[in-house]
Amino acid sequence: MLHNRFAGEALKKVDRFYEAGIQMNGQIVLCKGVNDGEELERSIEDLSRYLPYLQSVSVVPVGLTRFRDGLYEMQPFQKEDAKKVLDTIKSWQKKLYEAHGVHFIHGSDEWYLLAQEPLPREECYDGYLQLENGVGMLTLLENEFQEALKKEKKDARKRSVSIATGALAYPRSSAWQSRWKRSMRKQRSVCFVSEMIFSGRGSRCRA
Repeated sequence: MLHNRFAGEALKKVDRFYEAGIQMNGQIVLCKGVNDGEELERSIEDLSRYLPYLQSVSVVPVGLTRFRDGLYEMQPFQKEDAKKVLDTIKSWQKKLYEAHGVHFIHGSDEWYLLAQEPLPREECYDGYLQLENGVGMLTLLENEFQEALKKEKKDARKRSVSIATGALAYPRSSAWQSRWKRSMRKQRSVCFVSEMIFSGRGSRCRA
């Protein structure tokens, strides 16, 4: 798929890190019909054998744009696909937490948004080890928003604030905007614009 002739040697390098006691964090980029389903189950099982030195593994959907001429043909994940992925992740989290005291395998925020399921609680992220891979970003932002809102109530200044967001996170960002507006009686607008560039979808704003 990536035309990388060294791809098959990746686990050999992980073996060396494990034997040397080097801490690692991994990522599974999930491609529909390629490494999901039973392949995802197998991947999680194989990678869990590297605990405790492999501290965590994130599962993220492959990023697709409209600029794919000449690339490997792929289909985007849909709501039901996301639910199946999360069922697999949650099942393994339960097993691994009971055995090792960590959740280990984590789904990125996109899966929860796509599946329209609640985001995990903060303690489920094991200290946000996979934050830079988009795992727990919205939960952390939600908590930070709540704290900021408490402080903002003491601020009497009039301000206008705008947030640019992607289409998938737009409903959640809009909900925060509504809470902020009700609480503070100040103006904020939320717009998603990134989809215009990458997928050709139109823009949308809410004031």
